[in-house]
Amino acid sequence: KVAKTKGFYIVQQVGKVLLDANGNIVDWEFAGDTMNSFDTIANRTPGAGKMRAERTPKSGWPYFLQIYERRYHCLANFWILPMETGRSFNGEFNKARRASDYMDRYLTVLHEEVKFNGKERAYHNRFVNWNDFLDRHFLRSGYIDNDNIMSISRGTAEEFIKDAIKAMEERARDITESEYAKPLWEFLIEMDC
Repeated sequence: KVAKTKGFYIVQQVGKVLLDANGNIVDWEFAGDTMNSFDTIANRTPGAGKMRAERTPKSGWPYFLQIYERRYHCLANFWILPMETGRSFNGEFNKARRASDYMDRYLTVLHEEVKFNGKERAYHNRFVNWNDFLDRHFLRSGYIDNDNIMSISRGTAEEFIKDAIKAMEERARDITESEYAKPLWEFLIEMDC
């Protein structure tokens, strides 16, 4: 999973300064993370347990959660981003705000609070603007509709999972139809992924 994701960002050049020639992370201010998490949504699903430590056997989960658990660790639901915006509990977009466990909430906070091409955040300065950020991360099809962020985290767990899987499928399609598809395929073959 991590090798595939690092490979994508090597090929795409988003992570050019984050990774060395062998694909090793050289800047630990960055980390890989799922775009839409599993545990947060499983905790909302009746019959799955209220937290990871209390997770019930998979055989007792609703079918939609079983499908999501098998699919959410795909390349199209994974990215490398700054610790402060995803993995760090104390970061400004931390888990306490629940923005980082759901892409629609994260994108809403990012769009409202981050100034691209400003001096505040070095990572976001790598992008010309909001649209460049969306395009370079292949977020437009799955998460944006008519320039508005689609709300996928509201409603029931089953509704969220349906929308999240659709977003992952659209992101996967966009990646495979991009100029990065062939070099990514070659990288993954070379890495024996």
